[in-house]
Amino acid sequence: MYREVHKQTRMKCSAVIGKKDKQGKHEVMKMIEPLITEEELRHHRYLEGIAEGRAEGIEQGIEKGQKENSIEVAKNMLKERFSIKVISRVTNLPVEEIKKIQL
Repeated sequence: MYREVHKQTRMKCSAVIGKKDKQGKHEVMKMIEPLITEEELRHHRYLEGIAEGRAEGIEQGIEKGQKENSIEVAKNMLKERFSIKVISRVTNLPVEEIKKIQL
């Protein structure tokens, strides 16, 4: 992560300073890099946090959808008079939960 941000900073500095004066570019980059890197690193971490939160939200949504689907399947199986044990095995829902659905 740090290396990626560091590389991006170097590329930006190189673009601004140009390619002609390698020694001058190196010196300027040494002076500017710590300031830019810290700010970019903070921004990078912020973006990572947002991405991580989205990923967790998506995962939770998928789990919720799977649970709702299992409950719907259990309801349909109850209508067809399958045994609670069979429904539990098929849907991976606990027997107690299926009994609540049955009521």
